Amino acid sequence: MKTFLTLFFNHWKKIALIALLTAIAATAFGIVYNRNSVSATIFINIGAIQDNAFGNTENPYDALQAADQFTESVMGWFKNPQLLETIRTQSGEQVDFSVRKQEKQNLLITYKTTSLESAKGIADVTRNNLEKTITVYNGRNSSNFTMPSFDTSLKESHLPLVLFALFGLVAGCFIGYFLALFWDILIKEYSLYRR
Repeated sequence: MKTFLTLFFNHWKKIALIALLTAIAATAFGIVYNRNSVSATIFINIGAIQDNAFGNTENPYDALQAADQFTESVMGWFKNPQLLETIRTQSGEQVDFSVRKQEKQNLLITYKTTSLESAKGIADVTRNNLEKTITVYNGRNSSNFTMPSFDTSLKESHLPLVLFALFGLVAGCFIGYFLALFWDILIKEYSLYRR
């Protein structure tokens, strides 16, 4: 411990300078390469209009059950390469979706992208394509499913520059200390060699 403190106090100016330069370099790296990340969540509710969907039944439970089953179909659409390629082409983004069912008739779709604008664009394109696909499905199957709610939540995040600076400062202290240690060993070896 005594050797550590002695070495530190003998070279503290050099260690501090290296730590400061490393902190500045790490902060500059953070400014250039710290990309924003946007996490998007789409909440979809699937419904069925009771009159047409199931033989004019009066039982609301039948419509609820049918909409719940149809929710499974919509969930499967997000594994359809053609739909995914259409969304990617129209949005101009290579997006991957994670889809899960939440309660009856509800889907939670999540994805990540680099900006709020692209996240909104992907949500709009997804909504339009789902509405078109539901309309086609209804036409082919004489059903009357709807998407009464399509809510989007966006959350932007990035690492704060302070973390880059602190990492640079700590790394710089270690680098400075080990360079000072190496320097002392080199000087001692050289002075022994000269004798």
